[in-house]
Amino acid sequence: MADASTLNRPLCCEQFGSGAARGCFAAADGSLQWEAWGWRWWDFSGAFTVKPQRLAGGAGGALGTASPPLSSLIAVFLPQGFPDSVSPDYLPYQLWDSVQETLVNLAGLLVSLLMLPLVSDCPGFSLGCFFFLTALHIYANYRAVRALVIETLNEGRLRLVLKHFLQRGEVLGPTSANQMEPLWTGFWPSQSLSLGVPLHRLTSSVFDLQQLVEGHQEPYLLRWDLSQNQVQVVLSQMAGPETILRAATHGLVLEALQGDGPLPRGLEELRNQVWAGPEKDNWVIVRDTHQVLDKLFPKFLKGLQDAGWKTEKHQLEVDEWRATWLLSPEKKVL
Repeated sequence: MADASTLNRPLCCEQFGSGAARGCFAAADGSLQWEAWGWRWWDFSGAFTVKPQRLAGGAGGALGTASPPLSSLIAVFLPQGFPDSVSPDYLPYQLWDSVQETLVNLAGLLVSLLMLPLVSDCPGFSLGCFFFLTALHIYANYRAVRALVIETLNEGRLRLVLKHFLQRGEVLGPTSANQMEPLWTGFWPSQSLSLGVPLHRLTSSVFDLQQLVEGHQEPYLLRWDLSQNQVQVVLSQMAGPETILRAATHGLVLEALQGDGPLPRGLEELRNQVWAGPEKDNWVIVRDTHQVLDKLFPKFLKGLQDAGWKTEKHQLEVDEWRATWLLSPEKKVL
């Protein structure tokens, strides 16, 4: 049951991008009751729809609903969160980008038509040219990608650099990490890391929220689902690039607890608990890793900066959901 003092005050709120926020209150049975959304630009299953609003006298009705074909087109051709998630120059850029792509394809078609009479009588030669040009294309792309030295961190580079740091105490520089980063991904099982998830996805009761918030002094909340091999992170409105980098590092540290190889002493003890403990204690491990990261992450961050990484920005995949939650009655709101 929810405490009487919490029933009439919001415990948390969330919003997508620059859209309107909605609050969450504790119900008498201990569940969380979220306020209804207005316009739902972020949900393509009901894109450009408005939830029914109660009118004076008890009448209610939907103000407008998009047809299913329109919703499908929106989901395919427009980015998530449109129009709140894009800048004003998005449409002009996409227009001219589409024009140049069309012209390039037309030029390729014309060249093909010009060459067709020359090779139509030699199918073996045509097939050989196809395989040669395809192989040359793949090789050129491979060399182009390998020539890049990207000084910002994505999930793959962060995983490589963090693993090296945990095992050897050294931070790889951008050149070494870029050379080690695999070009083919998705073939090896790895933990799913989701940054910027909605708070309502992780909590359904006041108890869940209290358990999620416990031990989280940083402006993010993290839930680790060991059975699904998944880490989900809720970001505060105050979360900047450094906070997001720490949250991603936190998730990858949890992944390291499931693997082999040497770890710092504090993490080695936690790994033994992970291997021995039941899944219901995952939130305890998350809380304890916060304490380890309080000491470990500043060293890691300084090592990144000294090695030449640009930590003021990143290339991590982050969704646009942000939330605010109450730590406790006597503490501030994040």
